Formats: sequence, structure tokens, C-alpha cells
Amino acid sequence: MRSEIGYEIFVDRFFSSQEKNHTIPWDSKIKGQEKQEYDFYGGDLLGITEKIDYLYDLGIDFIYLTPIFEAKTNHRYDCTNYFRIDPLIGNEQNLELLCKNLAQKNIKLFLDIALNHMGSDSIWFQKAKANNNEHNYFRIKGGEFTHWANVEKLVELNLENLELQSILWDGNNSAMKYWSKFGIAGWRLDCAYELGQDILNKIYTSLKESFHISLIGEIWSYPEKWIQEGVLDGIMNYYYKDLIDNIIDQKIDGTLFTQIVEKLYVSCGNKLLKSWNILSSHDTSRIRTRYGKNWKIAVALQFMLPGSPLIYYGEEIGLEAEGDPYCRTPMKWNSWSEENYESYNFYKKMIKFFENSKALQEGSLKAVFSNNENIVSFLRTTDSIEDLRLVIANPTSQRQNYLLYTQESSLMNKTILKDCFSNNIAQVENSKIIGQISPNSFSIFMPHIERETSKYTPYKRIY
Repeated sequence: MRSEIGYEIFVDRFFSSQEKNHTIPWDSKIKGQEKQEYDFYGGDLLGITEKIDYLYDLGIDFIYLTPIFEAKTNHRYDCTNYFRIDPLIGNEQNLELLCKNLAQKNIKLFLDIALNHMGSDSIWFQKAKANNNEHNYFRIKGGEFTHWANVEKLVELNLENLELQSILWDGNNSAMKYWSKFGIAGWRLDCAYELGQDILNKIYTSLKESFHISLIGEIWSYPEKWIQEGVLDGIMNYYYKDLIDNIIDQKIDGTLFTQIVEKLYVSCGNKLLKSWNILSSHDTSRIRTRYGKNWKIAVALQFMLPGSPLIYYGEEIGLEAEGDPYCRTPMKWNSWSEENYESYNFYKKMIKFFENSKALQEGSLKAVFSNNENIVSFLRTTDSIEDLRLVIANPTSQRQNYLLYTQESSLMNKTILKDCFSNNIAQVENSKIIGQISPNSFSIFMPHIERETSKYTPYKRIY
């Protein structure tokens, strides 16, 4: 099991392959809440295909597309037809071409599907309102159709209906199996927390019988019971995001943060590696806006904690915006500023570091005890001491001194640790490390071990 680098694309806002009628100019600002979800900028599947080289050069292992199926809104979580790609973004041939070209660059594709609810404009619901037998496809309580989050246009589906299960995921010609045949790597299940474990088990069991794919669920609670065989392969880890939010805001201290992430790792183990570590998405504020001068610390934690870092499009060039809908601003492709390049280079460096660090891709997490509750400190480790990475973060505006005690038996006395992102060094003294860290900064140390030397080394039998 191995973590990878992911990239979320809000399809309408990534890149348009050609000028289209009835779309908004690409550099136009997003309007306010009212009716903005019916504004289209023209991003499409061919546009994504054109930008595969950009994704490859950035170092992306997989992309996740927000829903591509027919709908009325630009976000398309109000699906009206699970068996048809929305004509505004393309067709089956375009999807086939995208999958083919991604595969040539060894980039995987995840699709997004909302099974909990669908759009009230769907033919199914129109028939249900007319008292057709298909009303059994929708949940009814007290004689009324139920709506997700009481949003009138999102009608909840009656997923206990066996005929509907066959249509959506279980039948040989079901929607999920049909699109899985295009060679996708997996699915992101919208509102997985409301599908429940029984329904998720049915989806998991049915799809795994036919396809070698992964199922990732949108979960807004403690991950443990969701990340297990027969339920989900991983989650969108909003639990991590909340922890990072609170340590950056100093609502919790570094000691508590470290205790929580270690407890989570003990609970879930390496099953966390397939989960997506997110800081932002189409539902949240963008990273620079949310974290301010601490944005690099937040990104470092996103990459250092067990899991697959998921980059929301545009974060790599420092796009700024408050939450939905402003976080869905179109991608900026031209006239990058110095700040855009700074962000891009930082992300490239983090991605390359991640790809060259076995401990981050496959390793476990261990807490590091500190005498300073203001800092975060933990280890990522494998069976080899050379893979060890010591992560220290200081979200405060003051320089912090620290004394750390590691729990790593193979980290030998007098070992020199080198900061992978600066010229700082530290030395291990009987599992103890003494040092200081600058305000609003992070350090990632690795042991400097010389085996091929005529000099003395305590590592001659330690690996």
C-alpha cells in the first residue's frame, strides 16, 4: 500500500478546449451566491486532456474530477442522468481519449458520483411526481419526498430499492460498472457518510468483483470505522483538515495535535495511506486565504501526515478565494506573477520530496515527545533507519526552543540530522534532540548516515 499525489479538478473551471457560446469569459470574476451555479466558464474533458503535460510535469499521480454526468448546474452534483456525460463538457469519446492519454503518462483517473441524491429535473423524479411506479426510487417520509440538506433541487434516492441498486452499481450494465469499463482507477463517493456502511458494503462488494478499483468516500467524522475492507479503501480526510486548521489557529497545542494524529494512526494504520489528505476543495476557502502566512506549514503537514496529498487545482500557483462559490474561480494559465511562481516552485519541491521519501509513501507515524507544547513533532518511519523523517512545525509568531525525545531505537547516539529544506542541522544525544525553530516555519530532518566510509560509524550493523 502506497500513498500518491492527487489533484482535484472542478471540470468547468480548469481549461476550455475551445470558445463556446453561452459561457462566461474565463477571466470574469465569480458572482455572488444567487444563481451562480448556473454560470458556466466552459471547462471540458478535452481541455483537461490538453493539460496532461502540465499535470505530469507537476508530478501528479492521479486526478479526481468533480462529476461529469448530465446535470443542470456547473458543479453537477444534481445529476439528471447517470448514463450520459454532460454535453457541455464532452462525450464518451472525449473521456476515452482522456483515459488513454493519462495512461500514457501513468496518471490515474478517479470519477465522482453522487448516489445519495439526484437533481429534481431528472426524468425519474418527474415521473415520480406524476405517481409513476418509479417514485420508489426516491425517499418519502410523511408522504413527502425528502431533499438532501433541505435543498429543494436535490432529491434523496431510496437506495434500499433493489431495482435502483441494480441500475446504479450492482447490475452488469449499471452506471458505475459502465463507466468503470473505461479504465478508471476508482470512484469518489459524494456524501459517503450518509450512504452508511451497509450500502457502502454493497457497492464495495459488487464493484470489486469485476474491477480492480479504489473507492474513496467523502467523510466528515472520525475515519476509523469507514476505512476498512468491505466499506471504503480511503476517505477524503476532512478530519486531518480540521486538525490542521486548529493547530494553525492555535486553538489546540502541538502536544494535543501530535497525540491525536498518533491515536488515529494506531486506530487505522496503513489504511490511511490511500486516504486523501486535503486542505481545500470546491467546498472550502483556498489555502493562502485560509492559512495566511502559515500556508506553507499547512501544506507541509498535508504532505507529511500518512495519506495521499490531494491538491485542489490552482493551489499550486497560490490562487486565493473565500469558500464556495469563490473557491471555484477559473484556473489561471497566463501572466503568472512572482507569487504564482513562488507557490508553484514550493509545490514542485514538496512533491519531489514526497516522491523520493519512502517513509512518506509507505511509512508509519510515531509521536515525538516535546517539552514545548507550541510545536508539532512526529516521525515517519519504515524498517530502514535511513528512511526516517522527523517533522517539526511552529505555527506561532515567536521562535521556539525545544527538547525532543524520540521513540526510535535505531536512531543512534551522535547521529547528525539534516533539515531537508534548509541548512539547519541537529544532533541526537541518547534519543534526545535539542534545538530551536523559527516563527511560522517547519523543519523536516533526515539522518545523515555514511556507510561507505573508512571512518567509524555506529551504523555498521544497524539498518
